Amino acid sequence: MLFISRVVNDVMTCDLNEAEEIANEQNIAAAIMEGASYICGGLVAAGAISGRPVSWGTDVSTTWIYFGIGQILYMMTVKKFQISCLRSWDVIEQIKDRNAAAGVAIACETISGAIIIFSSVYLSTSLAVFGFSVGVGLVSNTLARLMADKMMMPSSPIAHEISHDKNWGAALVCGSAQIANSIMIMSLPASSCDDLSASFSDSLTETETFSRIFEYYMLFLLLLIPLFLYSVRLLYPLGLTLSGGVPDLDFLQDDDDEQPKKKKHKLPEDTGLATKDGTVNGSVAESGAGSGSGVELDEVEPKWFEGQPGVKGDETTEEPTGVTENPNPNLTADDFTKSCNRGMNKYNQKLAVDGHKDEIDMDDLLTHKDNKSIAISFSGYMIGVALLFRGTVSSTIYDLPSDYPFEDQMKDLLPTLLLLVLGLLCMLLCHIINDKAILPGMKNIAAFDSKFLSPAVGIVEAGSFIATGQILGASSYGYIDVDDSDSWGEAIFFQFFWFIIGQTCIIIMSCLSDSIFGGTAKSDVKKGKVSSGIFLSMRLITAGCLVATPIGKSDSIVTFVVMLPCMFVLCQLGKYLFRLTLACGSLFEDDDSGSSLTIWQIVVEGLPFKSSANWGNALLEGVVFLATANIFGAFLRGCDCYNQYLLNLL
Repeated sequence: MLFISRVVNDVMTCDLNEAEEIANEQNIAAAIMEGASYICGGLVAAGAISGRPVSWGTDVSTTWIYFGIGQILYMMTVKKFQISCLRSWDVIEQIKDRNAAAGVAIACETISGAIIIFSSVYLSTSLAVFGFSVGVGLVSNTLARLMADKMMMPSSPIAHEISHDKNWGAALVCGSAQIANSIMIMSLPASSCDDLSASFSDSLTETETFSRIFEYYMLFLLLLIPLFLYSVRLLYPLGLTLSGGVPDLDFLQDDDDEQPKKKKHKLPEDTGLATKDGTVNGSVAESGAGSGSGVELDEVEPKWFEGQPGVKGDETTEEPTGVTENPNPNLTADDFTKSCNRGMNKYNQKLAVDGHKDEIDMDDLLTHKDNKSIAISFSGYMIGVALLFRGTVSSTIYDLPSDYPFEDQMKDLLPTLLLLVLGLLCMLLCHIINDKAILPGMKNIAAFDSKFLSPAVGIVEAGSFIATGQILGASSYGYIDVDDSDSWGEAIFFQFFWFIIGQTCIIIMSCLSDSIFGGTAKSDVKKGKVSSGIFLSMRLITAGCLVATPIGKSDSIVTFVVMLPCMFVLCQLGKYLFRLTLACGSLFEDDDSGSSLTIWQIVVEGLPFKSSANWGNALLEGVVFLATANIFGAFLRGCDCYNQYLLNLL
């Protein structure tokens, strides 16, 4: 099925030679579109082969029927996006022109559609259920794109940002809104189990469970989806403002010279620092504001403190220490606090001179300033909220009473709404925890507002939000007896309990990853190195998956304690096996000496995946690490269909 999907995708884009564009031209826009087609093919195939086994003939027949239908719908989605008369820019021409924004836009469009197709097939083998779910989902997906254009970035049309400005950050925000919408809307229908005694024709035409899969209360949850999407626009800037961050003590200069003298060091010739005239060692910085697509993701050090930008050649600069404790033991606690306050005031004055404002203008940052860090982090926040929503409202028809009056449905909305609001509060707390514990010693908000930008900080932020969304969604109850106070208390307790456990695991994973990286991953992120940001971010998302999988199946702490270390060990084994396959078939060279790396350096030390010169290696390894966690997590089965399965067997 995946092979067929690959062939179909190449046929649909016959005007574009993907192999040539990707392998020889290094066209990232084409690579993004091609990568999305594989994800979509996997989702369509996964939906087609899902369900309980009935009989060999029925299973094979329904599998290929739904794969064919899903593939046709996917093709229609791609073709709809490619037809130039429906928009002011031509997709294929933009891809050929290396416009990464166009690649991101079509990738998000197709993935959001594939999520709807997968979820619709997964609900039931009934064609009636599938058709209704797909119809509602695809219409909602189109409306989500329009809403993202008008509500998320009202000051600039997304078509202009993609075709003219080549702003892939804006395209990512708009596309993430579509993906988040697909995740949320497809979490509303209650899933069911296949009837093992049904014949092939009955499986396709069955409608008895239709009314139980789609209940009336879901209409009210449907109306909440636009509100939840828009809430990100309000909560995200609030989280940035509340977290603030604490800068390194290099910023805490005062007039009394109570701080110790800092060391001076000479920068290497290739510093990668952006100068005041917008150049990096004489070349124009491409990742700053107004840089267009910025697809190379140049690792330009942000303007953290006065004196750093503009350094060239043999000039010296102050070395950030990252110290977060009293640098002078002779100072009393009160003197140290006063010194820090004076330094903070000076730092805030410095930010004001640089154009930083306490009021965050999201439109300006996403469009006019083309801030990639904000775009990535903001998109991660949306996906995290969508995962929270999905886990909180998702249910099976066996969770709900067989006789479910409309009044009871409305009453049962109350605990669901409460858990959703508490989940949004936890997302806000996650923002603060991220700035204080995962990336301490800097003002993340200052990194976002710097003149010379790198998306490294935003990548780590996005990983933290997605991981937290997974955990909150898995820890939320799908059904609570509204008349049982113990049921309310249990649900609220476990949501906060697992949130705390999850955040602890995420922080531990960030520290462990930093240690594996050689103790420089977090400091490299502060310097704007994209590879370090991807390295940390993918492991944070993996940590969220490792925590969410066992608690999504059971509230048992024993299950969690057993499964978490087992899955982590298996992920490590998968990572090393992946490195070994590359070591046996590829040639890696040391960035400094140019000599070939040994198998030990590739497999055990992982030098090619930590190098700042190639963020693609870090992305590839991170995806493998995350995929391995999801694969092993699939072996922990839920018990939703267990009783129904036994009844059918008997």
